[in-house]
Amino acid sequence: MARVLLVVDPSVGVSPSDLVKAWTPAPPVVDGAVVADGAVAVEAVRGRVMLPGVLEVLVLPVAVNLASSALFELVRSWVARARGPAAQDAEFEVVETTDDQGNRVVVVRPRRTV
Repeated sequence: MARVLLVVDPSVGVSPSDLVKAWTPAPPVVDGAVVADGAVAVEAVRGRVMLPGVLEVLVLPVAVNLASSALFELVRSWVARARGPAAQDAEFEVVETTDDQGNRVVVVRPRRTV
């Protein structure tokens, strides 16, 4: 069964445990709709490593068919909350891919400047 996985680049400044602590007890809401229900699970990375230094992924309790815009908004606000006000100046970006098992993989990494 496909899942939604979150991978966070360590240089973003937030750890998987920080994100678990920041996951609110109430279901997250985006544009007035509940988009997640349940606890976030942390798993060790298996197989190929997507980003150097990433040892854990978070399994998000959201529907696999959740619109990317809603998923990105959920992840952006969650990561910003976990990082705290002191880190708000450092920008990050959210991108999405799929793995070889059909999971949606959302990656949070520092914003790249051109």
